[in-house]
Parts: sequence; structure tokens; C-alpha cells
Amino acid sequence: MKSPAFGIDISDRSIELVSLIAKKGLPVVDRHARMEVPAGIINRGVIADHETLVDMLCRLFEAAAGGRRAGIRLGFSLSETSVFSRNFVFPESLSKENAEKAMLNEAIDTMPIPFAGVVADSWESRPSAGARRYFFTVTQRENAAAWQAVFTAAGIVPSFFDCESLA
Repeated sequence: MKSPAFGIDISDRSIELVSLIAKKGLPVVDRHARMEVPAGIINRGVIADHETLVDMLCRLFEAAAGGRRAGIRLGFSLSETSVFSRNFVFPESLSKENAEKAMLNEAIDTMPIPFAGVVADSWESRPSAGARRYFFTVTQRENAAAWQAVFTAAGIVPSFFDCESLA
């Protein structure tokens, strides 16, 4: 990675930010910052105080990255009470388009979330032994939109989301 990649883990109680850089071709932690979240700002993964959370994110990036937010790559983790995830393995011959359809169909049958109005994301790891491996996450669109609004207000553009317990 030429420039740092950032990851942010947000729970009801804390926000943690980490930046990764490449050293000898391997990702290593460059910087880390943590901030406690006062009670009532986030409740079970749902934003209760948008303005305070935006301010906290700005201060966290100031501490960890000198305020730099434009053009960074950021993955963010949401509370496991609002995001569901699963690993999938498919034959290498299955196209990405068909794999995405299969993941969504399986998720509808097995994940405890109403699928009307959801947003899903998946990441494909390196194929191995004739298989394609995917990490799949899903949350309510309303939840994702609220978090997107907070990040946008803080000048952050997230690349993907995942579940906090897997961050």
C-alpha cells in the first residue's frame, strides 16, 4: 500500500482508529488512537447524537492522522447488534455476479434480519484450491445511511463496512 489504509471500529462505548502502512510488503500498524464514547451517543449501534459523534471523529482523526481525511481509504466496523456477516466458499468457476446472488439468497434464508431495505457488501479474498472465498456483511439501509451521513459530515469517505466482532 502506497499510502496508509485506515480502519475504524465504532461501538457504543469506544471508537478506535488504526492506520496501516506497508513495510517489506506486509501491512503493519503505523498509528492508533482510541476515544471513549459517552453514554447516549450511540445506542446498540444506532446513532443517537449525530453532531457529537461527528465532532468525536474529527478529533480522533486529528490525533491519529493530523486531521488528514481527504482521499484516505477507510474500512469501518459497526456494532454486531446491527450488522450480520458470514464467510462463503464457492467453486472457482462461479462468476462474481453469481456468487453475489448466491450469497444474498443464502443470507436471506439464514440471517436474522429483515431483508427489505438492506445494504450488503462482500469482499473476495484470494482464490485457493479451486475455491473462491468471500466475506459478506449486511445491515439495514437506514443504519448504513446514518453512518454514511456521520462520516461525510466528518470529511471521511468509507470504502467498506464489516461487523465489529470481526474487526
